[in-house]
Amino acid sequence: MNRYEHSGLLIVGHGSTVNPDSSAPTLAHAAEIRRRGILADVQCAFWKEEPSLRDALFFFDVDAAREVYVVPNFISEGYFTQTVIPRELELNGRTTTRANSQVWKYCEPVGNHALMT
Repeated sequence: MNRYEHSGLLIVGHGSTVNPDSSAPTLAHAAEIRRRGILADVQCAFWKEEPSLRDALFFFDVDAAREVYVVPNFISEGYFTQTVIPRELELNGRTTTRANSQVWKYCEPVGNHALMT
């Protein structure tokens, strides 16, 4: 049994209204994780592109993904990771339980990982 077979992953990127290719690395990252079949569902959302952060509130079916890991694809903590993402995703801390009992876990930005240079 896979520990994450009933989990979803939401990778959050900034996006750009000027450069449509800015989301390509985030989309490729999600596609590779999705291809590996580790999680029930893998999605992306962006601040400046579609799909939006607000749209992401409706991405994950509670029966398929009992918990959703939200991972900011940012190089460090800052305004977007501390204010914008939690506000737009209606997160009230590192762990948020939705009205439907789905649990959303807000992770640190990928850039905070010790192996990221």
